[in-house]
Amino acid sequence: HEVSKQQSGAGRFIGERNFEPIAMPTWKDLAPRFGVVYDLFGNAKTALKFGLNRYNESRTTFFANRYNPLALSSASLSWTDVNGDDIAQGELGCTYLTPGCEINLAQMPSTFGRAQLNRVDPDFKRVYNIETTAGVQHELFPRVSVSANWYRRTFHRLRVTDNTLRTMSDYIPFDIFNPMTGEPMRIFDVSPAAVSRVDNFDTNAGDERKHVYTGFDLTLQARLPGGGTLFGGYVTEKNQRNICDEPDDPNMLLYCDDWQNDIPFRPTLKMAGTYPLKWGISVSAAFQSLAGRPLGLTTTTGNKISGPGYGDTGSPVGSNFLIQRTTRYPANCPAPCPAGALVAPTLTSASVTIPIVAPGTEFLPRINQLDLSFAKNFQVSGYRLQGQLDVFNVSNQNYATAFRSVNFATTAYQQPSSVLQGRMFRLGLQVRW
Repeated sequence: HEVSKQQSGAGRFIGERNFEPIAMPTWKDLAPRFGVVYDLFGNAKTALKFGLNRYNESRTTFFANRYNPLALSSASLSWTDVNGDDIAQGELGCTYLTPGCEINLAQMPSTFGRAQLNRVDPDFKRVYNIETTAGVQHELFPRVSVSANWYRRTFHRLRVTDNTLRTMSDYIPFDIFNPMTGEPMRIFDVSPAAVSRVDNFDTNAGDERKHVYTGFDLTLQARLPGGGTLFGGYVTEKNQRNICDEPDDPNMLLYCDDWQNDIPFRPTLKMAGTYPLKWGISVSAAFQSLAGRPLGLTTTTGNKISGPGYGDTGSPVGSNFLIQRTTRYPANCPAPCPAGALVAPTLTSASVTIPIVAPGTEFLPRINQLDLSFAKNFQVSGYRLQGQLDVFNVSNQNYATAFRSVNFATTAYQQPSSVLQGRMFRLGLQVRW
């Protein structure tokens, strides 16, 4: 129940390291699950369903690695191949570009190989969620059934990171303008006296920190005359979070309550079917209309630089404003924003990244995709053959599936970094004997 005492010998880029054991929490949690189904009319055609279940979040090597001081680290250094032998030469302490020193080791971070870890509360309780479900399933016609379901998931014991050496009073306020809307807003930068005071302590948040998932779905299953099948469903869902219990960084209070941020439900539709034709030919089709992911969705958590983090689950980010001492407002910044003026030339930090749109309210484009498949059966001697032609993304759509950056007014802002794969054909053959 601890990260063991560790020792690592000296290497080319770092000296010997020794770390004492780190106590870890011990968990013994129950996960009760209950479900009930009731035949409403006693004719096996209409069923009411209800479930109440607890799910404990998995915490194995991932959790321990978060506090492992020998976690993998990397750094990028300049290299000039002075003697042209294609070998990077240089040792710690050497002077860059002198004989035998082709690596600029002066660029090596002082913390390289010594992870700046958070401390963990030895009494940290395991995060869990309670899922409540209710639904109805009904046989609409012979071989055709429909169902409707409601889901609600509430997360408990969420993680919060507290820098125990700072308080809200350690931040200097700056009144700036939102470069997207021109509206005034207040941001904060750590004071010079507190910039080096860092002791991040991970513990369980109180009941004020919330994360609630709500979803609804409608599904259809049908066996068609002639041997065809049709199935699919419609789902609409949303996640809401409240992190307004942030203990020490006032920037985290921007858009901290999703119940005030007008987070929308996001619908998704999927339908698929297969139908046999004459001469051993069958055709299949699948259509999906997928809600675009929230901008900047990430599984990195507790990140105070890239916008509000929401505990231990993937979190949207939304449009940010990256502010450095030399950052100026965009030339088209709406009034009363002073277009072209310096934003905060007296910052203590090298940069501060501020959300300027509520996370979870901006999305990638909706993806509408149709795929088709054709199959033909053959009998050759004692072999059964099936030839298949698949066509993916029939309409050859090119929706953006990721953006290079969510930092507003930068050249990479909302510039696609990947798009939906174009129309693609696949030929296949199955042989059975």
